[in-house]
Amino acid sequence: MKKLGLFLLVGIFLFSISLAIGLPRMTLAKISKAADISANLQKNVYVESDEVINDNFVQVGETIDVNGTINGDIMVVGGTININSDVQGDVLAAGGTVTVKGNIAGNVRVVGGTITIDAKIGKNASLFGGTISISEDSSIGWSLGFGSGTAEIQGLVGGHVDGGAGQTRISAKVGGNVNIRSEEDGIITISPPAEINGNLTYKGAQEPIINNGSKIKGEVIQKAYLMNTAPARSILDFLGISIWFLRLIKLFGLLVVGLVIISFFKKASITVMEQMKNNSVKSLGWGIVYLIIIPIIALILSLTIIGIPLALIIIALYTIALYLGKVFIGLLIGYWILQYFKKDKKDKPVPLMGAMILGIVLYTILTIIPYLGWLVSFVGTIWALGALLESTKKYLKENK
Repeated sequence: MKKLGLFLLVGIFLFSISLAIGLPRMTLAKISKAADISANLQKNVYVESDEVINDNFVQVGETIDVNGTINGDIMVVGGTININSDVQGDVLAAGGTVTVKGNIAGNVRVVGGTITIDAKIGKNASLFGGTISISEDSSIGWSLGFGSGTAEIQGLVGGHVDGGAGQTRISAKVGGNVNIRSEEDGIITISPPAEINGNLTYKGAQEPIINNGSKIKGEVIQKAYLMNTAPARSILDFLGISIWFLRLIKLFGLLVVGLVIISFFKKASITVMEQMKNNSVKSLGWGIVYLIIIPIIALILSLTIIGIPLALIIIALYTIALYLGKVFIGLLIGYWILQYFKKDKKDKPVPLMGAMILGIVLYTILTIIPYLGWLVSFVGTIWALGALLESTKKYLKENK
């Protein structure tokens, strides 16, 4: 299990670096045929074009090539992922380089360094990566949501397009509205055969470039753009450090902590997760209490002068507990997802290391979504804090 965790962390690290600096596509070893369709780690996974899998396809590997028919959902994590299949369910993928082709009946949700979409997608597409490219032969039945450094959107989108990027180029036919947020020096370009049947709303310092031949049936609306002049951001800009790079460093640091926790405190991790699952309301309630009362206790102790050392210890433990809470909420999210995808294989345990990594990545993405992120972060923090401290209290009572 430790070897599995280390391999997965290396994969996430490669994905993170590729997202930050755009590494070229990795050259990996020759692929071999998958012997077992499960949540187990394999170095290389290959599904032949004539294979039919009447189940959910869940894999973690170095290179994943799926060419057959999947009569279920696909959930994969890897360095290089190629999906060229007819899929009757959804696709959820995270990797360094992700390519999705074929016909996808459900939703497509991808996190990656380089994302290429050349597929017919029946429902929604949600894409988050360094570079996103949607081909002219692609179609998305419902709506598209994205966040990236560079995005090129072609083809057909039946619903709305919502997203943000440093550089956005749109030459797609869009059935609804287009809402784009650009960076301070970002550029939004609309080029033929673009056809937007709703409004084009943008939030950016520069007006979009609308080339001749592009059709916008609604209005072009600019929303207020406020330059980020916070001192911390100014320092980062001066040093040439991307805020996304720092977020990725934060993510990788959290994964390393998670690796240690799951490897050396597996039983305790399961106990905390079970507390969160089985006593969610109680955990949330105690989490709010602990979140407020512990700093107050530390403040009162510090006012007594002689209580300052104890106050510092309490604050240090409190800070550690808040940080570890991110690991446990990620573990729970990943556990739920992997358990769902193996619903027909109840006898097989969910790999905790894989659940932790998947959950932390997804939780981190959720917390940086505008408006929603702070709520997800707050609820996750108090939920995990309450469960962690209540589990600790129970353990101390039982081992007096």
